[in-house]
Amino acid sequence: MINARRCLFGGLLVLAILLTWPLGTLANPPDENANHNHGGGGGGGGDSLTGSIYFRILGGDPPVYTMDPDGANKTALHPNVLGQFVAWDVSRNLHGDQRRFLTMSQIDGVLELFAAAEDGAEVHLDLGSEIVLVNGGIGAVHWGIDDAEISIIAMRVDETGSPIEGGVYVADIFFDGDGIVTGIGTPSLLVEETLVVVDEDIEPDLRGHDWAPDGLSVAYSTQDGDLMIANLTSGIASIVPTSDRVGIPHWSPDGARILFSASGSFFYGKIYTIAPDGSGEDVVAKGHGGPNSIFVGGPRWSNTGDHVLFFKDGPFPDGRRDVYRATVGGSNPVNLTSDWDTRQLPGNPVTPMGWR
Repeated sequence: MINARRCLFGGLLVLAILLTWPLGTLANPPDENANHNHGGGGGGGGDSLTGSIYFRILGGDPPVYTMDPDGANKTALHPNVLGQFVAWDVSRNLHGDQRRFLTMSQIDGVLELFAAAEDGAEVHLDLGSEIVLVNGGIGAVHWGIDDAEISIIAMRVDETGSPIEGGVYVADIFFDGDGIVTGIGTPSLLVEETLVVVDEDIEPDLRGHDWAPDGLSVAYSTQDGDLMIANLTSGIASIVPTSDRVGIPHWSPDGARILFSASGSFFYGKIYTIAPDGSGEDVVAKGHGGPNSIFVGGPRWSNTGDHVLFFKDGPFPDGRRDVYRATVGGSNPVNLTSDWDTRQLPGNPVTPMGWR
């Protein structure tokens, strides 16, 4: 069921596992004081490499870095930014002179929502007692396209804590004149999904979601790996046929393609793009088994939609994880973190966060 009372622009939600391994030694540590190009937001056209890439080191201190689209000028953000977070999104616009991070962090066993700046300033966003965040992974929180609202995967509960409903909720977000987040509005249910049992917990049948650039549709994946598109005008949700189980969907900046990793490709992973009507499914990158096995995942669009980011693990057993950039068709892959000895990072935890 879709609640079409509001049609809000939105950002990306993606799922991840909270890892707390200590940060190892980098072969070439980034300059924490280096200048980097914040760049522009989304938009289309051309194949130029513009903007900034944000990536994280799971369990790292500091956990978040930026780099140019060619891998140069790696810059560590403030060590206090985000902390041990399990879901994230990077704002599409600058607020003041910084982008803002929307994060879901686990604090003493409770999931909490925060907005953080690049310099480490952090604001807790109180959702009230009725709205409970769901630990679905990295796709659980998003900025809206104009950063005036956010969207989250959550449930509404009664006074006993029993779930009443669940799905995608939206809420207004407020800034002061300096671009600092000051608060959040009351969340309302936009896309409702059935409550199901996941690992003995009750959660909505959602694994991740993203908004179409026009704000009129939401793409999301179910626990079983179906790709759905909810039309907020008609109130109808339709399944998009795919050849594999969908992980987290990401809508391209021009709305013509949906990017996703495949959760059904055994251990090694595949990354696809597909048109919203289910046509033109293409493979961007794929892993493989064997003695030199490779695993791929974590895809993100470039700010223009001409390129895709993803991570690649391997070859195993003595391999490393790196962030790669490739064209939408999967050609010309470039290792953007080859200057780091990522084998020294326990758990190979280098993961792309976004390209703005």
